[in-house]
Amino acid sequence: CMNSTGAGAQLVGEGSASVAADSLYFQVSQLPPGRFAMMVAGTADVNGGLGVPFGDGLLCTSGPSVSFGVQLANAAGELVYGPGLGGLGAFQPGTARYFQVIYRDPSAMSPCGLLFNSSNGVRVDLQQ
Repeated sequence: CMNSTGAGAQLVGEGSASVAADSLYFQVSQLPPGRFAMMVAGTADVNGGLGVPFGDGLLCTSGPSVSFGVQLANAAGELVYGPGLGGLGAFQPGTARYFQVIYRDPSAMSPCGLLFNSSNGVRVDLQQ
């Protein structure tokens, strides 16, 4: 959903879904510059992948989840998580994980005025 920049945060997975390679990483763009963001990975999607209202956006991940820490978006509104996420997320081959970034958007331009938003969700089917 749109944030105070006039765009919605975009989460894109890159690298391999192989647990053994552990080269999976995520690029996040179109964040409000200089704002805190946190990537989470859940074991299920929400509402068949359509999400439910959450802050100024939609919550797309559910089930037991893990956070990959808080980062600060750079001046271009970008950041990267990974590689090397497998151990942190206890990834297991043959399972799926649902990734999403939740971020602060404490601006008067925040669409709904709820001061936080989320990126799109990304499903990754983990492999050997």
